[in-house]
Amino acid sequence: MIVTPLPGSSRETLQGILTNLLNQLTNIRGGQSGSAVSRASAYIDWFYEARRQLRNQVRPFDFERLLSARSFEVVLATTATFPPPGLGEERLLNGLISTEMTERADTLRDRANRAAYRG
Repeated sequence: MIVTPLPGSSRETLQGILTNLLNQLTNIRGGQSGSAVSRASAYIDWFYEARRQLRNQVRPFDFERLLSARSFEVVLATTATFPPPGLGEERLLNGLISTEMTERADTLRDRANRAAYRG
């Protein structure tokens, strides 16, 4: 997939934003310590910051492909209704958030690499 910057945005700026977001997400994903809820909260914070940074950089169609709102809503809803830790719930939320962060990281890495080669 090729992500096209909006008019007035440069490919170099977009590549820098994608790379920075990827690095931030990789740091969150790598921080396996802490509760599943704290990891999910860090991801939710990252997601909102990513939306803020990309909103004026890419077209809405590309925006949705980079930051899937449907997947994010699942994480958000699951975190909001998460019961106290126990009986495997912590493991389930950790699995959900790890999968979501891995998918977002793979998508951002692919787009940042493509932007670098096209520049």
